[in-house]
Amino acid sequence: MAVDNIALAKEAFNIISDARAEIVKTKETNKHIERDLQRLDEMINGYKGAKKLLTGEREAAFAAGWMVSMANNAVFLLYRRNAITPEIETAYRNLPQTEEAMEDYEKLINEDNEKAKALEAERRAFMEGQHSLDILKSVFGGQSVEQAKKKLAEYQQAVAKSLGA
Repeated sequence: MAVDNIALAKEAFNIISDARAEIVKTKETNKHIERDLQRLDEMINGYKGAKKLLTGEREAAFAAGWMVSMANNAVFLLYRRNAITPEIETAYRNLPQTEEAMEDYEKLINEDNEKAKALEAERRAFMEGQHSLDILKSVFGGQSVEQAKKKLAEYQQAVAKSLGA
């Protein structure tokens, strides 16, 4: 990936932290300060809690997109409360748009989905072979081919129902 997603997430985190510091300064005029601080603290604590889980490329890519989105929310809050600073605005404008920040994650998830589809196709092919063997075993056990196929179909329906399909 061309972008250092961990660094991008950290940049967005810093913007959110700076936004919180500016919101604190609005305590005399901001009747929503408690709610504002709670929301910013959720963003900050979320990042701090998730930081140790950023062990792979997918996780880092998700963190970048998520944190850029949260920085958007934080900066919007500053604008709404008339508390934006030139420094925060400059840092914010240097961030990519959320859609751009999510590109790495989306690419990785699409690759994962393709792998999952291929594995599912292999599993289905394997199970078809198993079903043929199950029918053969039932016929050797004294059932007709039709009875064995019917029993297998009933079993498959029961399994699908139990899985919520």
